[in-house]
Amino acid sequence: MGSLVRAQYCPPIQRERVSFHRRPASVSWLQDSEEAGRVVHGFSGKGVAGLEYFHITPDRGFLEDPVSSFLDGLTLTLNRAGHQERDATAQCGDRIGGDFEIIFLVGGESTITIGNLQRQVHPGDLVLIPPFTKNKIQTTRENPHDNFWFHFDLYPVYRHTGFLDRMGCSSGNGSLLHIGLANSLPHMASLAGSEMIERRPGFHLVLKSVLLNLIIAGMRQCLSEQVSPGMAAPIALTPLYPVLDRAFEYIRQHIGERFFIPDLCRHLAVSESFLDKVFKEILNTSPGKYIQFMKIKHAEQLLKVQGLSVLEVSNRLGFSSPFYFSSVFRRHFGLSPTRYLRQCN
Repeated sequence: MGSLVRAQYCPPIQRERVSFHRRPASVSWLQDSEEAGRVVHGFSGKGVAGLEYFHITPDRGFLEDPVSSFLDGLTLTLNRAGHQERDATAQCGDRIGGDFEIIFLVGGESTITIGNLQRQVHPGDLVLIPPFTKNKIQTTRENPHDNFWFHFDLYPVYRHTGFLDRMGCSSGNGSLLHIGLANSLPHMASLAGSEMIERRPGFHLVLKSVLLNLIIAGMRQCLSEQVSPGMAAPIALTPLYPVLDRAFEYIRQHIGERFFIPDLCRHLAVSESFLDKVFKEILNTSPGKYIQFMKIKHAEQLLKVQGLSVLEVSNRLGFSSPFYFSSVFRRHFGLSPTRYLRQCN
């Protein structure tokens, strides 16, 4: 056996005491190390190496940022993202998507038509396309666009109107905002591009953070330009919202199953007339139409991602027939499921 080596005691490194000359009023400092030891759970005795323990009390002004407060109330789901880099062939004919899309142009030029409004898009421009809105994207061979695009969903659905309002969408024609290139956004877009290619662990959250920063930049621009007079108006909550939230949760959990309005009412322990009142008062639509809307969004994923047939999707989502499913799909997307898939491919 080899000889044993006796471990030597190494004294702790002595660190200089750090003093802060300007301490905000919202910070309660515990100057005495013994007091600090009593406050920190599981620690007793004096502080280590002269460190000061402190407790941060919430700063009301810090927490009441209206943009952050609004976005904190949303659940953002990133569906897809991509980078079109100086590609003159990267164009889209007339199409309709079932989710939101944001396009951020960093180079070249584009012509984007949303609804019945055509826009010339230049570097630094941010374009928002609402769900189920006809759009077309074109570029030139002489100066092809360089853009980053993000497809995403937002929940709860009743906040869509507030989101569109804060992003300058006063109609069904989307919005175009110039957020500029003289800030950190181009760097973040470049980071998104590398994450899309390398797909390292956590890349999805990095892309989601880039999207969130673009949304914040758009809302800031709207606030500075006062694009919409009701933009910063808070959403007045009523006692009906908890019922709606529970309904949304049930629909999300059972969207891939056969279920009907009576099933939803039994789960919520409410009458059909009361549920109809909740949806119409808050969303200005009926529960049946909302469920149909969510099923069509789910159908798009089943067709595109899972490759199911029209018959399989129709049966899975509880439509009475493939013909009825196709007619509902056409009503939302403007195309039959078969033509829609052909266009996507």
